[in-house]
Amino acid sequence: MSFAPSPFAAATIPPELVGFTIVAAVVAVVALLVALVAALKRRGLRPHPAVWLREPLEPWGSMVLAGLVLLPLVLIAARTVHLTALVPLAYGCAIALVITRSDELGGLRWVAVDDDGVHWRTLRRSGTVPLREVIGVDGYKQAGGVPRVWLADGTHLTLDRQPQARLVAAGIDQLSMSFRPAL
Repeated sequence: MSFAPSPFAAATIPPELVGFTIVAAVVAVVALLVALVAALKRRGLRPHPAVWLREPLEPWGSMVLAGLVLLPLVLIAARTVHLTALVPLAYGCAIALVITRSDELGGLRWVAVDDDGVHWRTLRRSGTVPLREVIGVDGYKQAGGVPRVWLADGTHLTLDRQPQARLVAAGIDQLSMSFRPAL
């Protein structure tokens, strides 16, 4: 009789990670279902050359995955310094940071351009910038570049690397050219 482990033996989960494994599996299944529903809803939409819409799950999906990857590392670090009671506090602070800074973390969700100007929306705010206040658009001509719309007040609207975002940035650049001073 041999006590060598069989290559086909079932792997056992350490008792202290059983709860985390169950939570990670539930979060992963829910994230996959949400992504499937979003993909099915988006399937029939035709892109409009003057409207850019961010993928609905970003950056929240990335944050959930980062939490699932970072939680075991935080637990290991807390156990090595014998401060496991601080782990819930650290995650509570991280959740509070995400909730209070959601506009900055989430960024732009939607941008559209027409004769009235550039219309934008974040998770909680929206607004319109007249075309005469657009002083430049860059990043859309290079493949893989991030389009940015520079405004007269020194701020900028940052889109993402989607082809649709580059198309909308080109439209904003063309429409705003007539308001820019000649060089």
